[in-house]
Amino acid sequence: MTKRNSSGLRNAGTIATVAALTLGMAGPGVMTATADENTANGNTGTSADQATQEVKYTTTVAGTPVDFTKDGKGDYTATVPKVKGKFQNQVIVSGTDKSQITLTTSQKPTDGKISGPVVYTSAADSAPKFTLTVTDYEIVDKIVDDQPTQPWNATVDGKKTYPLGVKGDTASAVLDQSASYPGDITVTNGATTITLTPVYQNVTVESGDKLGQLNVSGTAVYKQAADATKNTPAFNVTLPFAYTSGNPVTVDGTETELTKSDDGKYHADYAGPTLDESNKPSTDTVTLTGIKTTLPIQWGKDVQVVDKGTGDTASKFVRLTGTASGEVTIQDDASKKSVTVPVEVDVTADRAQDKSFTGLTVTRTNAKGETTVYDGAKDFNAKFNPSTHEYTLTLPADAVGDSYTLGLTHGVDAQASKPTLALGEGASRVLKVNVNGADYTVNVKFQPADLKADSPAKLTGLYVNKTGENTKGQLIDNWDPNRLDYVLALGGEGS
Repeated sequence: MTKRNSSGLRNAGTIATVAALTLGMAGPGVMTATADENTANGNTGTSADQATQEVKYTTTVAGTPVDFTKDGKGDYTATVPKVKGKFQNQVIVSGTDKSQITLTTSQKPTDGKISGPVVYTSAADSAPKFTLTVTDYEIVDKIVDDQPTQPWNATVDGKKTYPLGVKGDTASAVLDQSASYPGDITVTNGATTITLTPVYQNVTVESGDKLGQLNVSGTAVYKQAADATKNTPAFNVTLPFAYTSGNPVTVDGTETELTKSDDGKYHADYAGPTLDESNKPSTDTVTLTGIKTTLPIQWGKDVQVVDKGTGDTASKFVRLTGTASGEVTIQDDASKKSVTVPVEVDVTADRAQDKSFTGLTVTRTNAKGETTVYDGAKDFNAKFNPSTHEYTLTLPADAVGDSYTLGLTHGVDAQASKPTLALGEGASRVLKVNVNGADYTVNVKFQPADLKADSPAKLTGLYVNKTGENTKGQLIDNWDPNRLDYVLALGGEGS
C-alpha cells in the first residue's frame, strides 16, 4: 500500500476548524479530504444552519418592494428595473434582525423628471455597504421628497416649527422649553405628516410663592420606530417644559392672598369679621376662595384696645384676634399632580371703642312702688353734658319721703362706678358716680312746704336734738310759725 501523507490535513486544521470532513478513496491507495466553508469564529456548522442565521434585508422604493442580495465581499446590492411613483431621496432598509439602514441619493429630479439610473447608497463608513440601483425612475407627480430642501420638522401646539436632525435612521431634536404642559406634536417632511404622543418624564410640581399657584416642570419625550413600508425614519424628540399654573387663592372673596412665609406655611392677615357690643365675632370660619376650603377660627379669650389712624383721624377700636389654620391640597389641572401645603390666617375682628357718656337720670320711687324718671337732658337745672360734673334736681316738698336712684347712659366700653347716695342739707339727696375717671354729682332738693297763715296752732318753734339727749336742740330747718309740714332728716340709706 502506498504511504499516506496527512500533513496537509493537519495544516489545514491549524488555519481553520473543519466544519465537516469527508473521507474517500480517490484511487488505489489514495485518501482525499474536503472541508465545508468555515464559520468566522472558528465554530463549525452545517450549510443549512448558516442559511437559517443569514439576515435578510428589504426596502420599498416608490411603493415597489426590493430584496437585497449579499455579494462575495459581504456587501448587499439590489437592482430594480423600473419604478413609478413619487421621488424619494432616501429609503430605509430593514433587516430580519430588526436593524435599519438609511440609503440616500444625491440625484435630484429636474422639472419633475430624472434621467438615467438612480443609485442609493449607505453611509461611506458603514459596514456592510448597501447599494440600491433603480434603472428607470418614472416620477408621476411634482411632489419631491427632497430631504436636503424639505427636512423633517416638528410642530408644537400647531404654531412653532423646529427642524429635526437626521442621523442614520433617526430624526431627533431637543426643542425649546415649553411654557405649558405639552400634548401631541406633529412631524412632517412636507409629504408625510405623523402625530407623536409624548411620554412624560421627571415631572415635578412645587408650590409657588402664592397659595393656589404651582410651578410645574418636566420633559415630554416623543418616540416612534422607523417604518420601512412608509419610508419614515425613527423619531426621538425631547420637549422640556416649565410653567406656573393656577390662580392665587384669596380669603373670603377679598383681594387678600396667602403668600409663602419662611416657615413654609402660606400666611395671610385678614380683618374681615366684626365684633358686636358683647365682643362676639361675626363668624367662626374663614373661606379660602378658589379652592372651596373652609377653615375654623380659634378665637382668643380677651379683647384689646388698639389705635387706628393718626392725628385728627386717630380713633380707638376694640379687637379680638384668632387663627385659622390647616392643610390644603392644590392640583395642577394639566398634569393632574398635586401638593399639600400648610396654611395659616391671622384673623382680627374689630369694633369702634365706645366710651361715651351721654346721660344721667334720677328715678323716684314712692311708698306704693310707683316710679317717676327725671331726665338730665331736660329736668335738671342744666342740660346734661359730659363736661359738666354737677347738677341739681328740685322736687316738690311732698317728694321728700320717696327714695331715689341714679341712672347712667354710656357706651359699652365706658368705665362707670356704682352710684352712691348720701343725705344732704335739708333732707336733700346727694347722688354721685364716677365715669371714665371723672366724678359726677346730682343734688336732689325739695321745695319748702306751703305756708298757712294765722294757724290757730301757731308755735314759737320746733327744736330737734339729733344727739338723742333730752335737752333743747336746734330749731328745725325751714321753721315758720305758719308752716305746718316739716321733714326730719335722720341720715338713713336708700332715701
